[in-house]
Amino acid sequence: MTLMKSASEKTKNLKINIIFNAIYQVLVLIIPFITSPYVSRVLLPTGVGNYSYAYSWISYFVPIADYGFLEFGTVRIAKYRRDKEKYSNFFWQFFICKVLFGLLVTGIYLALVVSGVFLSPEYSRNTKVVFLIRSLDILGSVFDITFLFQGLEKFVSLCVRNLFIKILNLLLIFCFVRTSTDYLNYVIVISVCLFLSGASTLLTIPYSVNKPKITKFNPFIYFKDAFVYFIPYFVNSAFYVIPKTAIGLMAKNPAVSGFYESADKLVNIVLTMIGSLSTIRMSRMIYLYETKNTAEIERKVTQVFQLYSLFALPCFFGLVAINKYFTIGFFGSDYSEAIRMIYIRAPKILFNPLTKILGSIYYVPTGRAWTRSFLLVAGLVFGVVACFLGTYFLGAIGTCIASRLSEALVALLFVAFSKKNIHLKNYANDFRKSFDASLIMALVLILCGKVLFSLFHQPSSSKKLIVISLVLIMIGVVVYAVLIFFFKEELFMNRYHQYKEKFKKLLKKNKEHKNVH
Repeated sequence: MTLMKSASEKTKNLKINIIFNAIYQVLVLIIPFITSPYVSRVLLPTGVGNYSYAYSWISYFVPIADYGFLEFGTVRIAKYRRDKEKYSNFFWQFFICKVLFGLLVTGIYLALVVSGVFLSPEYSRNTKVVFLIRSLDILGSVFDITFLFQGLEKFVSLCVRNLFIKILNLLLIFCFVRTSTDYLNYVIVISVCLFLSGASTLLTIPYSVNKPKITKFNPFIYFKDAFVYFIPYFVNSAFYVIPKTAIGLMAKNPAVSGFYESADKLVNIVLTMIGSLSTIRMSRMIYLYETKNTAEIERKVTQVFQLYSLFALPCFFGLVAINKYFTIGFFGSDYSEAIRMIYIRAPKILFNPLTKILGSIYYVPTGRAWTRSFLLVAGLVFGVVACFLGTYFLGAIGTCIASRLSEALVALLFVAFSKKNIHLKNYANDFRKSFDASLIMALVLILCGKVLFSLFHQPSSSKKLIVISLVLIMIGVVVYAVLIFFFKEELFMNRYHQYKEKFKKLLKKNKEHKNVH
């Protein structure tokens, strides 16, 4: 009876975690839809480009300071979570190791800032003061103990805390970033909120772990084990920022950097909708492999790939279909150059989640983290060479093409090296249904877009274009849902029948309640 109760509680906790994480991710998705158009119009392409260039430099130091501690800590806590004494002892040693190394990296960064290494005459708004403020980004990562919550699968408090910081960030931007001259205010707001996001997790330590034991205290033993997790974390960050650095160094035009940043931001907003469950999945998969629950592993893998095809494909086709309306409507008329970049960047919606999914459900849980690191490094080497060559010969468009090629290469390598255990052909039927539904939806959106564009008498104002875009999004959601239902996609139909049965039971219960009274 106790075992049944325990299993029921675990299932319930997982559902609560997924629900809260989904709510948080929806709000995380909504907030950039509010801030990004506002910031792009206030700071203009030049201001956004200055921010992008400064962010590209700090983004090399944040993953170095983290050193893969987040993922390694999550894996260890997930393995020890049934023994509080064991994971508490690990936490304290690991946390001290993390903080000492992070402070060392912060010191190196500050020394480089003082020496003026990151300054560039083309990006005049990025003074030493700006780069000094951005050191808060590193410190936020240094004191972040998110790995504890992820390992214990306690996502509720994590989501609530992050949500509060996101809302605070939103309010501060509207209060202190009012004109294009408020660039420094914007940097301060972003950096302070990033610091609070990481450092605020320390407040929960007394409620989550036991007091530290002084005996056998050796916080440096984890550097070797964490290194294998550092490589993919740094490489993934590098994939994100190297194109921005290449454009900043070679194009030497803040406006071009602003166009690329805006295109990248829009694609990443879409990616947020697809990758919201990856961390929860990884923690659960580690636990399942540890307990050798083969049947549940297979079920989870199937579910993950069904979710991938169900969401990634319509997001990709939908963005391509409405791009020329949505980009101007979203960012403003100054960002027309970003439209071409988004067309080229859109395939990231397919490649990036596939790589992360395979890492979280296969490479990390099965102890193949070194294989994952090797594949990512191979892709990064190709990406660095391709990005700088592409930028040199074709400018920002060349950067977009090069970064997509490198991401495609990594995705193909991840698939190739996991095909003996992860048989993607088993999910081909669901993939085909989602692909067909997404393609038809895109064609409908292109046709509807032309009709709406003509009805609005070929509008050029961003307000009218955003209205057209929102109408198209609603049409796309309805059309895709109808097509998926018509094609009887398995995951969608399972959820449909579950909610249908719950609704019937609810109606029956209400009817019985009325009869009693």
